[in-house]
Amino acid sequence: MTVQHFDIAILGGGNAGMTLAAKISSKTKDKKIVVFEPQKANTKSATWSLWATKSEISTLNPFLKGQWQKWKIVTHNSEIIHESTEHNYIAIDSSKYLRSYERSLDKEVTLLPYHAELCSESDETIISADNKIFKSNLTFDSRPPELMRDGLKQHFIGWEIETEQDLEDIDTVTLMDFTVDQSKGIHFIYALPLSKNTILVESTMLSNHVEKDVWYESSIKEWLDVRDISIKKHLRTERGIIPMHKTKQRFSKVINIGVRGGAVRLSSGYSFSIIERQITALCEELELSDYNMPKKQLSYPLMFLDRVFNSVISEFPNKASEIFIKHASSMQGDEYAKFMRGSQNLILWLKVMLALPKFIFLKSLARVVLRNDHT
Repeated sequence: MTVQHFDIAILGGGNAGMTLAAKISSKTKDKKIVVFEPQKANTKSATWSLWATKSEISTLNPFLKGQWQKWKIVTHNSEIIHESTEHNYIAIDSSKYLRSYERSLDKEVTLLPYHAELCSESDETIISADNKIFKSNLTFDSRPPELMRDGLKQHFIGWEIETEQDLEDIDTVTLMDFTVDQSKGIHFIYALPLSKNTILVESTMLSNHVEKDVWYESSIKEWLDVRDISIKKHLRTERGIIPMHKTKQRFSKVINIGVRGGAVRLSSGYSFSIIERQITALCEELELSDYNMPKKQLSYPLMFLDRVFNSVISEFPNKASEIFIKHASSMQGDEYAKFMRGSQNLILWLKVMLALPKFIFLKSLARVVLRNDHT
């Protein structure tokens, strides 16, 4: 069997994998790079959202689906609206973004439309794909991580629809609307008004177990019906499962990146900004080491406190809406944006923790420390 050799192999051509390939190929022309990604970029119909600065918005402008200065969290008893002058909440089209990065790749980058599996590692990593064997000196894995059966997950189904009537409050994103069925766990509606007649509505859960499609879809229909929003045309569906727990490292010499590599806010599921910082830092380290194995996995700071927060909402799901409202109320709009994009500092985290119910927080803190979940 013929074996193909590459300097660098990247498993997965999503945000992290494609961004890494593009950045490396722009900095060095003497490395043979292969990216394994079975799904074509133009079929990846997903909406990626983040809080972005003005300079970031300028860079991402070709891929924008919408941007907003205001966002809200809603419960049966209260509502909080944030507004930021430094950060807008934006939504980008993943397909346009990935196609742009594909076009920017150097000719030394090979894109292979195959599922790839790691087989073994020694001085070189051995990869199996399409009944062929590949070897690489340096391997990055950005494929979706394995999900822990009983681990906390954020899972959702979303509908992008065209509406019969004009929408209200199209200048405000609904981050979380908890006025929906809570019988299966922590559940909220996320809604992006993309225009006066187009909206993305997602039924999102935070729980250990994924529900059947009909449950999410019924929740979307009910939320629309309560607001007298009629569907003129169903434009597309998107779905996802995001691990809100630590991911496992199976191969010591393979570098996990993206969500698999810990670049996701464990307390919120947001990852785009963290992935961008992770890949930038990784490329800087690779240049300094002459493309040898980096010294450590890269993740965002204060991840431990996210685990404490998740422990709180996992044990007390009936208090989740109250906790998220208090969490948001403890910050101004710009502070909240920085916190959610992973740019928070310890002082901001302390403001958040002090706003939470003290007994619940201390109990969860002790649990996380005792099970040694603070790395």
